[in-house]
Amino acid sequence: MKPFNIIHFVLFFILLLIIPVCHAKNWEVIDRLDSQTGLHQCVLQSHSHSLFDGYGDTNISLNIFQDRLLVKTDSNIDATDKTLKVNIDNNTKQFTGRLSNKTDIVFDQEFEQIISQFIAGNKTTLSLQFWPTWPNTKVYHATFSLIGFTKVYQTYRECLAK
Repeated sequence: MKPFNIIHFVLFFILLLIIPVCHAKNWEVIDRLDSQTGLHQCVLQSHSHSLFDGYGDTNISLNIFQDRLLVKTDSNIDATDKTLKVNIDNNTKQFTGRLSNKTDIVFDQEFEQIISQFIAGNKTTLSLQFWPTWPNTKVYHATFSLIGFTKVYQTYRECLAK
């Protein structure tokens, strides 16, 4: 019986080592020097997802700055129906964003609430439309894991304090 218990202990220990690594891959802190301003800049960035936009695949990532959540895509976004939304864990509360440029969405209203829900949540779902998808624009959804976010967010806060 003892070898069986040792094997379980070893497997459990390996699992404990692997889980934080897997979670850390969902989010990362990017510490860089802004090439235009020369100022130190910290960004908390999600793992990039590929999503079919009606014509081909586009990359989407969530980027957190001190005062906003910026969604970066490779495709033009359609904002005519005000469908630029973020929802955390299927809550009834949805946050509405606005176009930052043709391919990016910014969420700067209620930013602290978004971060609070990211810390408490397990997943966030982005709803958006791409342009043009004639004759009708379809709403697309991209889901991002929030597992590991709290730990990486603390690292991000430390980066900001430098």
